[in-house]
Parts: sequence; C-alpha cells; structure tokens
Amino acid sequence: SRDGTVWTTNFMGNLNPGETFYNRKYFISGSLDDAESTAKPFVPETQESVYTGENLNAEFDEGDVIQLHCDDDVFGATIGSESCWGGARSICYGSTVPKEGSKPLFFITCNETSYVGYDAYNFIPNAVDGELKPYICANEALSVRPTFKLLGYFDAVDCADLSGKAYVADFCSTFSSAPSTVPSTIHSSTPTSIPSSIP
Repeated sequence: SRDGTVWTTNFMGNLNPGETFYNRKYFISGSLDDAESTAKPFVPETQESVYTGENLNAEFDEGDVIQLHCDDDVFGATIGSESCWGGARSICYGSTVPKEGSKPLFFITCNETSYVGYDAYNFIPNAVDGELKPYICANEALSVRPTFKLLGYFDAVDCADLSGKAYVADFCSTFSSAPSTVPSTIHSSTPTSIPSSIP
C-alpha cells in the first residue's frame, strides 16, 4: 500500500503554431491532515491559459531586451540596460517573453558536446514508434542527461553566428575592458597595454 494520493492534470486542448501554453501549479508536501490548510493559500495563485502572440504581450508587457555577445568561441548575455565589456561583439537581440515570429533559443549540452539553436531535440536518439525522448543524449550512456538553458526568444535567423560557440553565464561580467577592483579569477580576453602592479 502507499501513504499518499497520486494525481495529475493534462492539457487536452489544441495548441496552434505561435501559441504558448502557460501553467503554474504547486506541489505541497507534508501530512495528509494538513494538506487542505497548507494548500488553500496557493489556490488563487495557480494559473493555466493559452496565449497568442497578441494577448501574451498584453499580459506580460513587452518584456526585457536580451542581447547576446560573443568573443572567439564563447558568448554571454545582457538583459535590459546591462552592458557587456567593450571587446565583445554584439550578435543578436531578443526578448525575455515570447513574441509573434520569435522562437525559443536554447544552449544544450550533452556531456562534452554543446549546441546553440532552436531545436530542443537536437541531441535525442532517433524516434522509436513516434516517441521523442529529449531527456536522453544519443550515443551516450543512459546516465548522461542533457542540460537546457533557455537564452530567450529570438528571430529564427538572427543568431546564426553563435553556432559552435559555448555559453558562459558570467561572460559579460568577467571579461571586462576596465580594470577590476579585486584580483581577477578568470583570464582576460586580451593582454593589458601596461604591466599590472602587484596587489
């Protein structure tokens, strides 16, 4: 026997190209006696809806601008008014929320291999009986799982120059054209013009 109740909810509607299904739910753990009182405050916070590009913008405003920058074989991102160091090359602009005509851009890794693009199924094995398994890395042990980083929503052709490059989360903060106030822990992208003084 089991001491618990297993349940799920399924979206049974139709999701057309360009639409976004949004669902917010909460999982409550604890004793069965306390379940109702613990869950009650979260009930009005649950949400489920299907958005088109037009009403998505109305619901979430315009979002923030995401800009992707690169140098050699690595790249990073800035959001809103954030800036990147002067030597970084600006590649493309996107948004933190889906917009009509945009697609989700991913940075996916499988072991030592990485991919930048719009295909969330890039590393999966060939489909068997029509089943796609994005949680498995092709040609890897079953214990190897892909990691997904949603970079934002971008035009399908704007970010092609990022192909083959690796995403670095702190790219714009660690590679700086200005001297840091504390010793750096990551190498500079280019040598300094004058010798550094000893701290």
